[in-house]
Amino acid sequence: MARLAQDISAGVTLVPAFNGLGAPWWDPDAVGLITGLTLGSQPAHIARASLESVAHQVEDVLAAMAPATGRLDDLLADGGASSNADLMQLQADVSGRQVHASTLPHLSPLGAAHLGGMNCGLWTRDDVLGLARTRTTFVPRVTDEARLGVRRSWKTALVRARTRVEA
Repeated sequence: MARLAQDISAGVTLVPAFNGLGAPWWDPDAVGLITGLTLGSQPAHIARASLESVAHQVEDVLAAMAPATGRLDDLLADGGASSNADLMQLQADVSGRQVHASTLPHLSPLGAAHLGGMNCGLWTRDDVLGLARTRTTFVPRVTDEARLGVRRSWKTALVRARTRVEA
């Protein structure tokens, strides 16, 4: 089994609510925070915790969608962040799903080009659907118990970020 996210970040959790929290929380009063700091915490632990926060936020959205969509077993990733193999592996570990990251990180412009080409008759829908789609697949490498532990730590930090303390 791969090292747990908590092992790499040494128990540090970062909630990046610097301007409130967006989906699925929609909490403009949430505050950013870092928990789990010790005398042994290093800047690399905080950096890793910030990367982990991206995977947790994606999983929060997927969990919020699940009642309407059912559980999604596979995730398709593209965009700039999908070129970060560490983040894609974290996403697989945090979500317990396979993550298929496109080897072409910027698919939106390509999709727009395909639509334009179809509109002017350059390609048919079948032509575009038949194009090769190269991906790198990331599979979860942690146990369910480890994944649930990491998620519990994240949820505890979220509660703290969303709780206003009056002076």
